[in-house]
Amino acid sequence: MKILFMGSVPTFPRTEERELSDQEKPFAQACQEIGYVAASRRHTILLSDDHPASADYHVFHGALRYAGEAQEKSVQIEVNRPEGSRLIFDGSPGNVRIDYRFHPDYEHVMHGTLLPCLAALESSDVLVTVGGGLTVKLMGQIAADREKPVLAIPSFGGTSVQLYENFRYYYKNILKDKINVLALLKSTWRQGCAEKALDLAEALKQPRSVETPHSYFLSYVWEDSEFADHVEVLLHRSRRVINRDESIFRAGVDLSDVVKSFINESDTFIGLWNARYQQSLWCPHELAYSRNRQAQGLKPTRVVLLMLDEIEPPIQFFNLLRLNGKNREQRENSIRKVIAEEK
Repeated sequence: MKILFMGSVPTFPRTEERELSDQEKPFAQACQEIGYVAASRRHTILLSDDHPASADYHVFHGALRYAGEAQEKSVQIEVNRPEGSRLIFDGSPGNVRIDYRFHPDYEHVMHGTLLPCLAALESSDVLVTVGGGLTVKLMGQIAADREKPVLAIPSFGGTSVQLYENFRYYYKNILKDKINVLALLKSTWRQGCAEKALDLAEALKQPRSVETPHSYFLSYVWEDSEFADHVEVLLHRSRRVINRDESIFRAGVDLSDVVKSFINESDTFIGLWNARYQQSLWCPHELAYSRNRQAQGLKPTRVVLLMLDEIEPPIQFFNLLRLNGKNREQRENSIRKVIAEEK
């Protein structure tokens, strides 16, 4: 398995030239342990950075330690770098094989690291993050959009904490009996955590059975089409089937047979709720129709309200699942939750 490691000490800006503080050394030790275990399990280790504050640097030295102890074994490392940059991790022992891949250097974009990071992500089977800043957050989100497994280790802060929280519904759905192990990684890092982290990374990569895609009906007022478009894109990225009625003008308030058919064949109904939705002549009818079918045990089996503002729904809809959707990040997190909890 090819594992991409990304991250850094959150308290160590790259502009500084110093040694790790005593408070930062546990980060280095943890990354070295992870690198050692990854090498011992014969995984290919993907790296791109040799800054002393980076996870890459310490993962490499952990793998190097394993290579020194098991000289009859080979260690496979892939390094992605900007074109024209210096070789890193050069001069390694003979049983450490390093494949260098160089990519066009656009210095004005993330200091030239964007393309190497994207190439490494594309080449990997799973992304493991520790600590980190903006780059880790961005790569984690891109990985999720591409349905690439991401194991965000929150033990050392940084944006890995945010990724962990964003993906917790996904973890719950995939890891199942291992979810308690993942929760342990939120606490203080201790002996054995590296093995558990690699167990989880391997579990995330396990092949899934191919099932019929879950289908969604989007209910919204036409003035909020941009929000519906965003939700549709998020669902399409996860290869879900989307049904939506894009008619702008209605002759009356009765639901058309076309709309009813869309709703009847959808597994989940998502209403983009706000003041305009509540005042619409047809959207509340779509919601009520879906809720009545759900109560009868028919499709849609889930009825969800994505809350675009602070307006509360009527009392008859109070018990529906309501998720935040006021901004892009909230909508992305809410849709991840909805997808992760599909039945």
